[in-house]
Amino acid sequence: MAELNLFGYCHGRTFAHRLDVRWKLACLLMLTSAVMTAKPAAMGPLSFGAILLWTGLRLPLKRFGRELLAFLLFLMFVFSARAVSTPGDPWLSWGLVHVTRDGVREGGQMVWRLLMILVLGLVFIATTRPADLKAAVQWLLRPIPLVPEQKAATMVGLLVRFIPVLHQQIQETQSALAARGAVARRPSLRKIRTIVLPTMRRAVLAADQLSLAMMARGYQERRTEADFYTGWSEYLALASAGVILVGTLII
Repeated sequence: MAELNLFGYCHGRTFAHRLDVRWKLACLLMLTSAVMTAKPAAMGPLSFGAILLWTGLRLPLKRFGRELLAFLLFLMFVFSARAVSTPGDPWLSWGLVHVTRDGVREGGQMVWRLLMILVLGLVFIATTRPADLKAAVQWLLRPIPLVPEQKAATMVGLLVRFIPVLHQQIQETQSALAARGAVARRPSLRKIRTIVLPTMRRAVLAADQLSLAMMARGYQERRTEADFYTGWSEYLALASAGVILVGTLII
């Protein structure tokens, strides 16, 4: 049985699960804007609120760093680039490379913001069904002329469904290579190649099988539209996200 991961929908009956996906997208946009514009004094309360939200949904904290190792390496690269490229008072020096205090501070703040955005995105993915997201995209694109909203919504729905499948295939490829002793312990270009190539081949084959299955079943883009409902919980969530955004702009 495929192991559950952080990149798929997790069934639940929490407040976030019950929200209308349209307003959930609006809340995600406002909270992301609040994180990007918040000053360091406001980042503490925002981080505390994000941790409470994560733990309230009972998402697997222990597997967070293990499954997002590539993103953590990207954060290290962002921090290092900011530390050596920001002008200011040198803190450490290695030849022509100078790490400034301002660079360390800005790099830390940027990594902090990206982690917050990652947490918000994972909460949205874990509490939103792919079918609901597809219906929301179709609803949002419908007023735009010359845009095939049904085709675009279908593509978004398939993309969201393929993210956990691709992640699972990467894990299976790593396990198979490790069982055969074909993966070096230290990161290297050879290790990346031995993981990426088999994973991409399996992903292409899975996409080809999916397209054949959809054609065999006579799949059509015109399907029964989802019913949306807006209640007090949606208004409460939207108002809370708005207050947070305004508060970060004022502080």
